[in-house]
Order: sequence, then structure tokens, then C-alpha cells
Amino acid sequence: IDQWVHVDQSPVPALRVNALTVTQLRTHPYLTFYQAKAIVDFRRLHGNIKSLSDVSLSGEFTAADIQRLAHYVEF
Repeated sequence: IDQWVHVDQSPVPALRVNALTVTQLRTHPYLTFYQAKAIVDFRRLHGNIKSLSDVSLSGEFTAADIQRLAHYVEF
């Protein structure tokens, strides 16, 4: 079975939510365009994001979205 399946075990780089643009954030498979825009809009209006709970009130994110993204972001 090893000849048909290969698992890439290299670490996934974290999303730098306080530095990336909408276009760069949108490339992540767990973010929609509207969620990426909500992140960038929050930064513009309120400054750097300190945790995902900062953007969870935007209405673009469900509790499941926040939980799923928590492993892939850095602040």
C-alpha cells in the first residue's frame, strides 16, 4: 500500500493574520474571501488581532470555523 499513498509530514506554515493581505489569506483552504476580508477589515479598524475571538464577532465566522483555524494562525 505504501507505493500508492504518500503523506507529506512537513509542517504547515502558520498564517500571519496581522501581516497578510486579503489575497494571501484567501489562499488558505479554510478561509473564504469574506472571512479574509473580515480579518483585514478588523486590523484596519482596531489594530492587530490578538486572538481569533477578536474576529469571531464579525458574523463571517462560525464557532466551528474558529476552532478549525486555531491550529493554523499566529498573531
